[in-house]
Amino acid sequence: MTRQLLPIILIFLFFSCSNNSDDNQSPNSNENAALEVTNTVEVTTNENNFLGVDDVLTYTVLVKNTGEVDLTNINLTYTLTDNNGNPLTLNSAIAFVNSDLGSSNGSLLTNETATYTATYTITQSDVDAGGVSNSISAEALTPDGNTITDISDDGIDDDGNLIDDSTITILTEPTVDSTIISQFHVLNSDGDPYIKYYFDYYGQLYKIYYTDIRTHPHNIFIYNFEFDSEQKLINYSKNNENGVPLWSSDIIYDAQYRIMSIGSRQFEFVDEDSDYYIDLDNYSEEIWTNGDIEYTEIYFTKYSVGSNPIMSVCSYSYSSEYNTITEEFSEYGGCGDTWWNNYNGNVTSDCSDTDCVIFSHNTITNPLYSTTNLINLYPLVSPFGGNYNLLFFLFSQNNLTLINYSDPSRIAFTYILNENNLPESSTRQYIDELGPQPAQAFGNYYYQGDAIPD
Repeated sequence: MTRQLLPIILIFLFFSCSNNSDDNQSPNSNENAALEVTNTVEVTTNENNFLGVDDVLTYTVLVKNTGEVDLTNINLTYTLTDNNGNPLTLNSAIAFVNSDLGSSNGSLLTNETATYTATYTITQSDVDAGGVSNSISAEALTPDGNTITDISDDGIDDDGNLIDDSTITILTEPTVDSTIISQFHVLNSDGDPYIKYYFDYYGQLYKIYYTDIRTHPHNIFIYNFEFDSEQKLINYSKNNENGVPLWSSDIIYDAQYRIMSIGSRQFEFVDEDSDYYIDLDNYSEEIWTNGDIEYTEIYFTKYSVGSNPIMSVCSYSYSSEYNTITEEFSEYGGCGDTWWNNYNGNVTSDCSDTDCVIFSHNTITNPLYSTTNLINLYPLVSPFGGNYNLLFFLFSQNNLTLINYSDPSRIAFTYILNENNLPESSTRQYIDELGPQPAQAFGNYYYQGDAIPD
């Protein structure tokens, strides 16, 4: 029994007699000086959908004065290694960003937090080692001239380690699936890509790179799409070619997942035999009286919800007449042209009052097709309105083979398939009253693991 208790007694005596295990306390306890350092990391990936070579780790370092005295001469040093312990070097020195109470770099008032940042670009040797570890050491001077230090924590409290754990980024060679699309490029007449679609690890669209070839010089826009854990679109944004936001729209749903707003646009859901949305921004209503007759006219764009995942759209007009003397009442309401009213996994037709465009597809899986609610939101979400390329290559379960406007005007698409029986490239050929025109390259498909050109 004595042999069993002795180590416990010694351990108890060691911790009872030693100083606080936290290394950030002032040697002079009367000062009550202390620091707390937190080091977190975010990853900026390149366009290969995987965390790995050439991706950038951005470290955000928070240094907080948790003591009761002001601190000066704050200095940060780092220990950056791969998971084999080999030393690494940050892209540049740790840089001061700001402090929440306005102190300059190197000083902290009590309860003030300073923010610093640093970056590191991942190399192949880091991937081979399995990861990167970064630890930050902060040193500060108290009013009595004592030096205090603290080692950073990674800010993750559910990992079983609450203090002084390094910020570790795990890197592994990605497992690729050659049947999942990574990028799709739409080509111009010179064979160069002018629209690029980017898909994530799961094959979900997250970005469109669009070159407006109608402008000179060409304007370039980048559309980003953000989904929640249930794969509902919750934000999409338009940016210039440098990534500077031009606009951003949050999508808000009610408890029944009905759309309440898209950015500043407000929607009203009408629950009738035929459910539909009204975009309140283009809703107009006018009421006037002429003699005994009260007239009402209403105009709006009607987005009808039915079994068709793609909402059909029409320009809806309503008018009524009410005789205030006889109480006679008459009304009329109806749609003008209706778009996107036929969908069965593939869009089969787009008909107006006077004309129909017919679409045909093959039986081969379209790798661009996605089951998220992007398909339900079309055409509420620009940049999709009126652009066949975006609609039929993203929302059709099979590959488009023909757009038939009115014989003999049509566009035929053909495909070269890869070993997985998926499209590798496609061509487009116009056919009109003069006969077939020369076929042109239309699109290139790139799957996970493929080498993708710039």
